[in-house]
Amino acid sequence: GGVDSSVAALLLQRQGFRVFGIFMRNWDHREEGAPQCSTEHDLESARRACQTLGMELVEVDFVAQYWERVFQKFLAGVQTGATPNPDLACNRWVKFDLLLERALALGADALATGHYARLRESPGGTQLLKGRDHAKDQSYFLAQVPQAALERCLFPVGDLTKAETRRLAQQAGLHNAERRSSAGICFIGRRRFGDFLQQYIEPTPGKFLSVEGEVIGHHDGLELYTTGQRAKIAGFSQAWYVVGKEKADGTVWVAQGEHHPALYSSSASIHSPFWTTAEPPPPFAPRDASGLECDFKARYLQAPGRCTVRGPAGEPPAPSRLCLSGGAAGAQSLQ
Repeated sequence: GGVDSSVAALLLQRQGFRVFGIFMRNWDHREEGAPQCSTEHDLESARRACQTLGMELVEVDFVAQYWERVFQKFLAGVQTGATPNPDLACNRWVKFDLLLERALALGADALATGHYARLRESPGGTQLLKGRDHAKDQSYFLAQVPQAALERCLFPVGDLTKAETRRLAQQAGLHNAERRSSAGICFIGRRRFGDFLQQYIEPTPGKFLSVEGEVIGHHDGLELYTTGQRAKIAGFSQAWYVVGKEKADGTVWVAQGEHHPALYSSSASIHSPFWTTAEPPPPFAPRDASGLECDFKARYLQAPGRCTVRGPAGEPPAPSRLCLSGGAAGAQSLQ
């Protein structure tokens, strides 16, 4: 029902493809008791777009599968004190798995979406590339889509800017040309994260503890905070920011000022790397000391930074004493 997916369909039609729409229902707002039912608004928008484009619209329901494959795992991660991103899991286990499978069963040759990303064929397989509009690039959300799925996907708007997409929609008479883009986690939308989360978990209250070891306040739930977030601590001239969490006693470590050294890191340990091409790229080998030079993002809206990825050739860096499960004596200095 959004402008991006509508224009994706429009472009494929212009290229001579037979296109039909699929509306995927993953979340039932009615069961949640939400006053607004955004799903129904989205469905009506999808119907209008398909009518304008002369396409059939098929509705599919993956509410139960989404709950099992994505939401329950999201809650489990949150309850450990982590901050998982369910949109990545949704793309891997629902949209580019169950939805792709359903589309193929309905007779499609490929699944096209409105993601701002691009694909390129290479001897090593289908490569996932950033969208041309770097401000809207969504390759981050596709980083866990497996190679077999990418081979059956199309991203028609990946070579467009958002402004160009809206212009094409206006020219085609699509009602959603100026429709507001979706925001936030798919099942939360524009609601407050903390209010939503407390419907499903019992938060762990505790204290705000400065990196200098001083108790400066108390909070209602460790799970409601993530590293880098501004903490709600009143009575200070300078803001405090979350730099770590201790699940065992509910401590949220904070540092004052947005440029505090505790907010920055020069290294990190990662596990379970996922390669969209199924195999690591040639410059990277598990014990290659030179490593792989690349860009990284820890969050979607973060500006890309440069890094070197190395295999486990030696001992991993010691965890920060502020890292989750690192413990108060995990390291002598911040990493």
